[in-house]
Amino acid sequence: MKTTAIGPVWSAITPPVMSSRFAFVDLTMELTAIAMDLMILMLNLKKYQNKLGGIISPSLINLKQLRYLDLSCNNFGSSKIPTFIGYFQNLSYLNVSKSQFYGEIPHHHGNLSMLQVLALQGDPVFRNLYSKSLKWLKNLKRLKHLDMSGVDLVRASDWLQNLSLIVHIELSNNENVEKIPKSLSNLCNLITLDLQSNEFHGDVSELLKNFCEWTIPESLGSLSFLKTLEMNINQLVGSIPNMVGGLSSLNFLDLSYNKLNGSLPESIGQLGKLTFASLHHNSLTGIVTEHHFANLSALKTLWVRDNKLVFKLSVTNWILPFQLDVLRIGSSSLGPSKLGDVRFLTPGAKLDLSANHFYGLLPYNLSRPDLEFLDLSYNNLFGSLIQFLCSIIQEPCQLKVLVLGNNNLSGVISNCWINWGSLEILDLQENKLSGEIPSSIGNISSLVSLAVHNNRPSKKLRVSLSNSKSLVIIELAENRLSRRIPTSIGGDDTSLRLLSLHSNKLEGEILNEICRISSLQILDLAHNDLFGNLPTCFRNFSVIS
Repeated sequence: MKTTAIGPVWSAITPPVMSSRFAFVDLTMELTAIAMDLMILMLNLKKYQNKLGGIISPSLINLKQLRYLDLSCNNFGSSKIPTFIGYFQNLSYLNVSKSQFYGEIPHHHGNLSMLQVLALQGDPVFRNLYSKSLKWLKNLKRLKHLDMSGVDLVRASDWLQNLSLIVHIELSNNENVEKIPKSLSNLCNLITLDLQSNEFHGDVSELLKNFCEWTIPESLGSLSFLKTLEMNINQLVGSIPNMVGGLSSLNFLDLSYNKLNGSLPESIGQLGKLTFASLHHNSLTGIVTEHHFANLSALKTLWVRDNKLVFKLSVTNWILPFQLDVLRIGSSSLGPSKLGDVRFLTPGAKLDLSANHFYGLLPYNLSRPDLEFLDLSYNNLFGSLIQFLCSIIQEPCQLKVLVLGNNNLSGVISNCWINWGSLEILDLQENKLSGEIPSSIGNISSLVSLAVHNNRPSKKLRVSLSNSKSLVIIELAENRLSRRIPTSIGGDDTSLRLLSLHSNKLEGEILNEICRISSLQILDLAHNDLFGNLPTCFRNFSVIS
């Protein structure tokens, strides 16, 4: 008998009779030998896929200490799932999926109070497994993973009760189940819920709208040793309790994508070890002052966008007690004040101040060469790009993303791009820019996306992108472009996939030169003055407008 250690707890055995040279082994007798070793903790026969069969010997019941049993992916087509499996009271893992067992699932499984994983996947075609009642499931209070895909559950309506710890449920291909179990909406730890290929009737919104709405308890603040609190993407409601300031060891806080409301407690400013704070995509309201940041000296990431917070910082030039790698306060309210000098960002930092009602000249002090990401879109900034882009002409920038769209910027697009060679995304849409798109933009080898649509210039916006080999997306719609489609866009070796030129004043025929852009998938030429036949290459596009 061969014994192999698997981790600190499990040990596995392989019966000596089993070998890859066997096409099929009848386990009626052979498993009797296994039962001689009463200390076996793990029995894994999955690796003998479709080579094991027969009636499993009840002598296995002597394995009182068995904790892991995997009989999946074999062929027990002439037998039912043994009822004696229900007497392995130390079992925490049971998998008999895809093993051609047939008949009713034994209710004896309800005795497996230590079970955490239960996989009973049947054959969705032959419906070889069924259950008349799943009341026994309520006894499996430690269960975390349940797979009953392909099992006939038409007669089992009383299921999924009291499984408060369960995180994964797979119930696909149960075609005869007509109603989604209401008890699903009480399973608040779910990570995976697979209900595909069924014939459910009724309104799924009724299930979803009642799905586990929780509040954060005041007692949370007593967890002084807690270092990580990660409850994002749930249905948390209510306000963040003031006791959160008592989490003195906390360094990671993520409550994003919930339904939290109310104000942000000032006590959060007492979390001196906090390095990561993410509260975005909630409905938080109220005023945020420097007191909320008083002792956050370790903070590196602050992400609070998409709330209804109003920031009123009386400190001069936003001098705060931390050095951030990431600051995302988009879709909040920092304005209509002018932008201050943001001195608390580290080299390579990401700064998102979009949709904050800022009013005033585009602040050239934010065109720092050491920023990696800058989003000032959806504000009321005006002025020229020249000072912003050219003020640091003496040194290269490491900026990868520059988003200035949806402001009131005017003047020409300056030709200072030689020092912006790391740019990957450039968004200047919805402004009042005029003049040419400089050819130097096309020379930025890393540039992937260029959006300059809807600038409505007083002059014709000429295009020069003959060297734009790396561009994947070009959006030049609503720019009063006239005459023919610019032939300087794209080429044989371009990466271009989306080209949008709609709502301009383009005229004439669509030339075959556009067929040279072999990578193009989406082409939008709508609302122009084009005529003539379509080039034959148009049949290759995914979307044409």
